[in-house]
Parts: sequence; C-alpha cells; structure tokens
Amino acid sequence: MPEAPPPAVNQREQLRRFTATVAVVAAVVNAGLFIDSAASQAPAGQIESAIIAALSSLMPGSVHPVSTPTHAVVVTGAS
Repeated sequence: MPEAPPPAVNQREQLRRFTATVAVVAAVVNAGLFIDSAASQAPAGQIESAIIAALSSLMPGSVHPVSTPTHAVVVTGAS
C-alpha cells in the first residue's frame, strides 16, 4: 500500500489552487469594474467599444470590432 505524501505537499497544492482561483476572481472583478466604469461615463454607443477593449486586453487578437453596416446604393430605371 503506498504511503500518503507528507502534509507539506498537500498544503502546497492547496495554496497553488487557492492562488490560481484568487487570480481568476481578481481578473473577473477587474473586468466587471472596468465595464461598470465605462458604462457610467460613456454614451450608449461607446459601451460596446469599451467591452471590446476590455476583452482585447485580456485576450489580444481574439476580439474583432463589429464593422458598421454600409448602405447599398440601388439604381432603378434605364441607364
């Protein structure tokens, strides 16, 4: 029967998991505060840009801004 690892190893693993969890929670809270701050200060049209900027800062290259739709030119009648 294998022996149990020493308690120090278990404590290190628990501390590593706790530290990783705290880092993820801190990043989520930071993004939430950034979005809340942007929403309270920016007009409605700029909120989407602020969200895209926050996501782009966390994952560069993963988010592309939505392009503005263009209006088609329709020509009727004889040319």
